Amino acid sequence: MLGMSGSELSATAIAIVVVIALFAALTWVFTSRPGSQPNDADRYIARLNDAAARQQQLDTEKAEKIRAATTARAARAASTSPGRTGQSTGVGHPAPAGTTATAGNPDYERVLQLVRSGNPIAAIKKVRQDTGISLIEAKQYVDSLRGK
Repeated sequence: MLGMSGSELSATAIAIVVVIALFAALTWVFTSRPGSQPNDADRYIARLNDAAARQQQLDTEKAEKIRAATTARAARAASTSPGRTGQSTGVGHPAPAGTTATAGNPDYERVLQLVRSGNPIAAIKKVRQDTGISLIEAKQYVDSLRGK
């Protein structure tokens, strides 16, 4: 064939067989085999993924507990705080000793006396002490007594 001697032809054939065998061996080593046992890296990654999934579930459960507690706390606060109508539940500042005020009702005569004497700030303070309502609600109440 093309002027090659027998020894050159056999040397070339041997070289081709060696290259093919080397390629086959490298392909066999570096290809993943389905059904083979996972190596340490694969097991480590699987453990990390499992731990991450468990942590995410715990975080979700914790967030739900916090959300439920916050909702319950908000419901309790809403049921005990005065509404926009100016009504009070009696929570807040107690009436000073010796006054005729009851929780939720200001000492009307004393507040009216303070308003007439031109001291609306003291009247607002008195209303807030007696009822526990907000500053804005107390101011609106005193302003209504002043005729504004």
